[in-house]
Amino acid sequence: MKYGQLLSVVLLALLALVLGCNSMQTSSAILRYQQGEFEMADSLCREALRMNPNDGEAYFYLALSQSMLQNYEDAYGNFAKAAELKPERSEMAQTNIDRNFAEVFNQGVDASTAENNDYAIECFQTATLANPQNPLGFTNLAKAYWARAQDRREMSLADQFIENADLALENMAIGLELSTDPDTRAATALLMANILGNIYVSIPNVDKEMREPYLTRYRDFTAAMPEAYIPHETFGEVLLSMAEELRSNRRSEDWYHDFYVFAGEGFGKAADVRNTMGQEDDNILYLAGTAYLNAEMYPEAADYLQRAVELNPNQEQAYYYIEYCNYQTKNYDAAIEAALFLTDNLGSAEANVYQVLFMCYKAKAELADEANDSAGFVDNRTRYEDAYLSYATYAGLDEISPPPLISKEERAEQERIDMAIFEKDNIAVITGEVVGKFIRGSIINKNDEDYEYIELAIDLLDADGEPIGTALAEIEGLTAGEESTFSAAFIEDGIEGFLITDLLAE
Repeated sequence: MKYGQLLSVVLLALLALVLGCNSMQTSSAILRYQQGEFEMADSLCREALRMNPNDGEAYFYLALSQSMLQNYEDAYGNFAKAAELKPERSEMAQTNIDRNFAEVFNQGVDASTAENNDYAIECFQTATLANPQNPLGFTNLAKAYWARAQDRREMSLADQFIENADLALENMAIGLELSTDPDTRAATALLMANILGNIYVSIPNVDKEMREPYLTRYRDFTAAMPEAYIPHETFGEVLLSMAEELRSNRRSEDWYHDFYVFAGEGFGKAADVRNTMGQEDDNILYLAGTAYLNAEMYPEAADYLQRAVELNPNQEQAYYYIEYCNYQTKNYDAAIEAALFLTDNLGSAEANVYQVLFMCYKAKAELADEANDSAGFVDNRTRYEDAYLSYATYAGLDEISPPPLISKEERAEQERIDMAIFEKDNIAVITGEVVGKFIRGSIINKNDEDYEYIELAIDLLDADGEPIGTALAEIEGLTAGEESTFSAAFIEDGIEGFLITDLLAE
């Protein structure tokens, strides 16, 4: 056999070997693919698979052809099937999946950079089909939807804002579930919390029930990430910012009250997670406290504010809020403790600190009075008067004397005096009665000066109230504020009553 004849035999043998490895349809498909005839290659691979559904090489070249035809969704499934049936193709199949993903993903990134949100969404949607196991496709699709949602909000298209924001959340949740990288998960969770917060505050107050699902979603996804505090902080920041804006614009408190409540919840949860991790932040504790304070949830506010000052004892405003919260919950001793720390340790000269302080002492005095604790009443009244004086001074009030604070006993005495049966020149006859042949009673000098002599002119009355005689009562000396008794004798019979007609004081 000539050399040339022998070579021909060898080539024929090699061709037979190739044909033995693949079906005629698969071999033809490979040739068509190599020639760039991708649609024909696609058709031939399908024919090969109809004849042999387990032909891994046919699946591989079918996926390659579909990739060139930009049918990335089908390509992904067929690459996966090729890898399953022909493991030696696994690495190459994954490389091609990654190439398909990168091609459309990078187009999406460029579109996002150019703020072409509609095209970015189209590209990232394709990327999620090219590789539905890659979380970046879903998270970036979510970002593109969120960017479009924000555009719609600026255009006052509320329904379209919610629609696109919901799509952003849907894809963000898928990305979060697929992601295993801690940093990626943290960034994704942060954006989810931001979107949820923005949707929550954007829903009109008349549709408050529509907000509830977004609050639930925030709670659910963060509960599945117990180690993450950033999403809680982000959610709290969005709600607190909107609450402050609405309040500054004098909107109805009913509109933003819930925003403060759940801002407090967000910051509070963030603070608690930080605490378990040994990373407490006094600013986050302070934000939780102030949000709860504005929601009038005073016990919760006091708790977080107290934790804040334990980390940073120089926070004057936090101490004032602690004072105020404890006053509101009638924990007067704790309020006073905070106020005294402010005044004695931090040198505060703020009028509002002393205002709450004097109200605490006033409340304590009143409680002592109710309990018939006269010593406690007097002690707290003195402190009340001192604190009020400081308040009035720092507030620049013209009148610095505190409103009088009197006990039940003093009030009763004042009422007794106010019901005087006769008064002239601030000298009052408080009581009087007929006793035998005498008119006897008590008199008080309500002036600030002393008197050496006081004389009372009295008409004597019979049973019908008719005058039938007169009498005179003399009091020798009556100092300022003094109460004394008096007595006037008469000789007439049948005296049933009397009427004081005049008073002379010297």
